[in-house]
Amino acid sequence: MLQIERENTEMRSKLGLTYEDVVYVTDTLLKEKKQTKFLHELHKKVTQLEEENLSLHLEIQTSGKTTDTAQISKTKADTSLQTQDKKQTPADAYLVNAETHKAVVEENEALRKGLHEILSSLQTRAVNGLREIRSETLEQLLRALDVKHISGWYHPAMRLQAELHVLQGSNLELREQLKNTRIELEISRKSTDNEPVLQIPSTIDLTSSLINSSLNFDVVSNLHKHLMQVMKENEIITQKNTLLTSHLEKYQLGINTIEQQITLFYKQYSTEKSEWCKGKETFSKTTNEVTEKVEILENKLKDISKYVNKSNDKQAKLKQVSEMSGTIVILNRKLLHFENENTKLVSELKIVKQDLLYAEIAVKKNINNLRLEKNFLTNQLRTLKIEGLNGINVTEHKKLLNDFDNLTLKHRSLLNNLAEICSQNDNEITLMKASIDLLKKEKEEL
Repeated sequence: MLQIERENTEMRSKLGLTYEDVVYVTDTLLKEKKQTKFLHELHKKVTQLEEENLSLHLEIQTSGKTTDTAQISKTKADTSLQTQDKKQTPADAYLVNAETHKAVVEENEALRKGLHEILSSLQTRAVNGLREIRSETLEQLLRALDVKHISGWYHPAMRLQAELHVLQGSNLELREQLKNTRIELEISRKSTDNEPVLQIPSTIDLTSSLINSSLNFDVVSNLHKHLMQVMKENEIITQKNTLLTSHLEKYQLGINTIEQQITLFYKQYSTEKSEWCKGKETFSKTTNEVTEKVEILENKLKDISKYVNKSNDKQAKLKQVSEMSGTIVILNRKLLHFENENTKLVSELKIVKQDLLYAEIAVKKNINNLRLEKNFLTNQLRTLKIEGLNGINVTEHKKLLNDFDNLTLKHRSLLNNLAEICSQNDNEITLMKASIDLLKKEKEEL
């Protein structure tokens, strides 16, 4: 009993609870609900991030297709204005139109040849080099020139069909990537649904400014830090759960020993009570026998006194009186002795009854306290079992870490690809601007 009470006090002191405090489980359940909600929000944010990454990838692919059609329209407008300003006679106008038409056709052919040479050189570089070079602006210029050309080298639908095949292949690749990412997300959701979720202090604002690679890297690093904190707290909780389970097992063993001791005390109490009842019955029998003997002796004394009064021998009377007086003295002494023993036994009986009452009260208190502690510990066991079921296994933890590392690597690779694509687009834009300037100069010279 004392050992169990000491262990109970030590456990309460470790937990920071007094002997009168009662633990409620509602706070822990509310925390678990909050943590699950926060995890669902995090999963939603992760899915949003991945969808934004995919949308960025698509925007990068489609951004190359935006061309400088405005410049082409300007050149067309300039040529049309020049032709309109030179209004003369119909014959002269016809000759001028024919000459301008021939000049435009020659310029178109020269431009087409130059553009085809540029594209062929770019294709040879793309084949020989490691990087793929594609110029959407040149493709659009060639398309426009092919449409305006009278004789035409080939139909423009061939170029459009090739572009359509390229777009279909890129769409298939993107769909496969989407399927893979969705499968990975479903696996991560299924694995993280069993997590004990803990509160993460900082909230993350995900806006359209995630295009910048630095912000994306900061978001990923913050998520990694928070996930590591969650895992550390989960390990601490598992350690606490193991300690509590060990202490609860000890308490259960102590409670079982106490119950065994209580049963033994009850058996001893019942045996002592039966023995005391038997002794009381024997004592009552002996007292009844003594009282009967005393009454018999008193009757004999009365008879003897009557007989002595009738008889005349003084010596015989004296002998009989002396004998009777001796027997009376002996009997009186025995009576006193029995009365003293009776009083002692009665006092002892009262003391035993009081001790039994105190013992029963103490045993009842101990039983009630032990029941309360048992209920409290069983509730704690249930909560700990629930937490253990909601907890993460080591294998699942490792899988989550591996998945997170893979996702971070993919995210970084996507960021690097984005940066490379942006740099390529910038280089292509600069090259195209330079080529357009050169073409303008050549056109002006012509």
